[in-house]
Amino acid sequence: MNSTSIQDRLNTAIKLHSAGHIEQAEPIYRQVLAADPRQPDALHLLGVIAHQRGNPSAALPLIEQAIQLRPREAPYRNNRGLVLDALGRQNVAWE
Repeated sequence: MNSTSIQDRLNTAIKLHSAGHIEQAEPIYRQVLAADPRQPDALHLLGVIAHQRGNPSAALPLIEQAIQLRPREAPYRNNRGLVLDALGRQNVAWE
């Protein structure tokens, strides 16, 4: 998959996810990560799906990987906070 098709696939997944079709978006995020394991948006949004499904412990490492790749992305950090809250870890600092 070239970078254009990766971005196209990612855009498709984001549209599906935004429309509430997480079952359809998730495998596309995984395809993107298979082609580019360091794609931060796919990591982040796969973490968001894990959190939406009630699995914050699976969500946290995905979102934290995304933050390591793009440390200034406010939505990543916001979702990390939501996941930490769900885990009962409200007072955790970021290194």
